[in-house]
Amino acid sequence: HFLIDFLWENVMLKKFINFCLCMLIIASYAGANEFELKNVDPDFMGTYIQVGFDEVLKKTMSFDKAYYSNVGNYPILMLHENICYSNSGFHDGFAVKSSDFKKWNFIKRGEQRIIVDEFGVSHKRISRDWKDGYDILEAYIINVIFQDAVHLNNISIDGDEVWIDGEVFRIDLGINFCEGENVSLWLIGSQERYALSIEGIAGKLYNCKKGRWAMMVEKADTVYKTIPYFYWNDKNYPNVRSRSLSKDEYRFIRNLVYAKHGYIFKSEDLKNIFEKFDWYKPDSSYNDSMLSSEEKRLIKNVQEEEKEKN
Repeated sequence: HFLIDFLWENVMLKKFINFCLCMLIIASYAGANEFELKNVDPDFMGTYIQVGFDEVLKKTMSFDKAYYSNVGNYPILMLHENICYSNSGFHDGFAVKSSDFKKWNFIKRGEQRIIVDEFGVSHKRISRDWKDGYDILEAYIINVIFQDAVHLNNISIDGDEVWIDGEVFRIDLGINFCEGENVSLWLIGSQERYALSIEGIAGKLYNCKKGRWAMMVEKADTVYKTIPYFYWNDKNYPNVRSRSLSKDEYRFIRNLVYAKHGYIFKSEDLKNIFEKFDWYKPDSSYNDSMLSSEEKRLIKNVQEEEKEKN
């Protein structure tokens, strides 16, 4: 009786297992169809980020502030030929449902491609490559934050990595586990995490310490590395914002105008500063007539602000 009962139970067990396997196959097939896209325009394939995220990132020079300003459902989109991945939600490898995809609008503006999702949130394409979306996003953020510092001869960017004084750092996108005020970017060195903060035109890499919870890290008070001329808004030169700077930083901005035209400095400290930049080309033929009206206005503004602060 025991043997018969055991065999009977095994037969029933096998049937139950086969039934479960069939259900899993059917469910996975149905799930795959739920995220399978059709009639995707090849001209729109690529990696996208929210327009709002991009605007806050460039305005504040802070990935933290851009990340937490996110008001839409998809901070990043990676549109393939038959599927669109995102870092939003926890279903099917973060894919977008085909039913939602049908509600999207696709806009061409010259070379730019814009996607407006079902929530009315706009996304701009930052690369035609859709295979390495996260690496592309990291490289994009690093290039925005380090747009001025990269002209220093001790800093270089290699894809999604930045080299500072011969040490390599990668961006840390997992900022939900990081805490600290006025952080522009969280970076990971060979072993440690660091918090990059832009203070005036200087950049400071702060050490990190263990946070209140096991997986949390916090910005410490100790500075690991200082980059004196990290950010001076060179992209908008000569419309440089120069308020709330230190005495040395005012002097740098004021002499930056002359350095842009190759002025050969007599002061050794200024000479040493500007020789660190790849754009500085000494020109013995320099004269003040080379300065534009905007550059003269910048010098005047800086001088007035220096006097006001002193």
